[in-house]
Amino acid sequence: MALLASLFVVTCGGTEERSCTLIGCLSGAWLRIQALSSPAGLAGATVTVCRNDQCRTAPLPPAPASSGVGANVQFPGTDAVVGTLWWDESGTVDLDLEWREPGEVQDGDHFVVTLMDIAGNVSTLLDKYATYHRVAPNGEDCAPVCWIAELSS
Repeated sequence: MALLASLFVVTCGGTEERSCTLIGCLSGAWLRIQALSSPAGLAGATVTVCRNDQCRTAPLPPAPASSGVGANVQFPGTDAVVGTLWWDESGTVDLDLEWREPGEVQDGDHFVVTLMDIAGNVSTLLDKYATYHRVAPNGEDCAPVCWIAELSS
């Protein structure tokens, strides 16, 4: 009985420990380009995404055949920059990009996304400066803490 009473005092007396989950995160930017083009207009195109003076280029895959289905954009030489093309019911394609390259993120990082079509014409899809916000997926008192910017056109 004395043992039961001691357990009650420890758990109800404010000495409860907080446990942290193990959800990871990486600092970086989420870039969203809406109403990019018609699927046919993207055939043979490449996308380039730059953070400050560091750029990555990838060929665009064929646009998905149906709404709600994504097509992965593979950036050669890195897993830290990824993209997905989404076909929209209105007949346009959206492009989501994530930039998770190692390195310190800073407010004011300059992100530029360009598209080069099969004829070599280049158009700027996004040209913005980042403001990062703090993200703590396991709670404010638990690691890791990441910094995320969300930019859209």
